[in-house]
Amino acid sequence: MRDFLLVLRGAATGLWLLLALPTFAQVQELTHAHATIDIDGKTLATEVRLPYHWDRRNQGRSGTAEFDIPFALGANPETLYGVYFRRLGNAYEIWFNGSLLQRNGDLASSDSADFAKAPRYLVVPHHLVRQQNSIKVRIRADGGRRGGLASPVFGPEAEVRELFETEHRWRVNGSFAVAVLSILVGVSAILLWFTQVDTSQAPGRGRDNLYLFA
Repeated sequence: MRDFLLVLRGAATGLWLLLALPTFAQVQELTHAHATIDIDGKTLATEVRLPYHWDRRNQGRSGTAEFDIPFALGANPETLYGVYFRRLGNAYEIWFNGSLLQRNGDLASSDSADFAKAPRYLVVPHHLVRQQNSIKVRIRADGGRRGGLASPVFGPEAEVRELFETEHRWRVNGSFAVAVLSILVGVSAILLWFTQVDTSQAPGRGRDNLYLFA
């Protein structure tokens, strides 16, 4: 059930982005990157299309990667900009035109703290934005922990923040729904266990433990 809700949440958010981006004319979803992948001491440099799902691409092995994402603005920037990632990690660094915007986790320590569970939104300092730009993302990805890099969304701060807040609400509400459902299932199982007698034992002597495994 939890996996189903995660898939449903991701599909709904993806649909929202698909519908919203044409409305936000200056917002760009950046899907092309030059990637340098390091796994087991071997390095691969390749062009990739984002999102990059680490476990699917690398058979669950751990490693690190650097993604260089170039993009252009149509005119000199005259507003405050933001960038939003639906998912990245498990640990990461985000650089914009050579300046570090955010770092979470240790890129050199596998299976340590996981920062890939929440969407990330950053305001880009005005003085860093040019007509030709580059976002560089370095990640540590642990096998089996759903690491990787979603396609970043870049644009005017208010519009990108709205997309981020929508995704954040989906994640928070989805997690709450999973928790409530789990509690309801647990309570139902306890009630069934309490009311159902194990007929293989003497009357009143035992209860059917099957329901405790629900």
